[in-house]
Amino acid sequence: MGVLKLVKYIKKLRGTVSKIIRASQTAEDRRIKDLNAQLDFDCEIEQVHQNTINDLLHQAWLAEVRKSEREWQKKTDVQQQVINSRQQPNEALVQPCATDSQYPCPQDKTSGRIEEMNTPESTHAACYHATGNASCRQSQLLRSEGEVSV
Repeated sequence: MGVLKLVKYIKKLRGTVSKIIRASQTAEDRRIKDLNAQLDFDCEIEQVHQNTINDLLHQAWLAEVRKSEREWQKKTDVQQQVINSRQQPNEALVQPCATDSQYPCPQDKTSGRIEEMNTPESTHAACYHATGNASCRQSQLLRSEGEVSV
């Protein structure tokens, strides 16, 4: 083989190698573009799913908050009903008891009450004998309700 044939053969191989390199670079560039397009598409789908998940989580959170608000409102309504349903004392049944201002000093107060309890017609004696408790207010309430007879 001669040198000229060898040079011609090398040039031909160089052209073939150059074409192969260009074709592989073009194919690689197309592959990169396709991958970028697929990544962009995947990112869009991921964003849509992320928005859907965020919306669902937000709705679930709002539902939980509304549920706790309803429970709190029920509790406060029940408490308000309890407060409103409590009976106010009937002023007709409650009579004032003897106050400290009616007694001049503590010794007189004590001796007066002892004498009062010893008298059978006193309200304290009736209450004490009926209930075992000498509270004036209780005796008056019991008398007004007709539970204790003197």
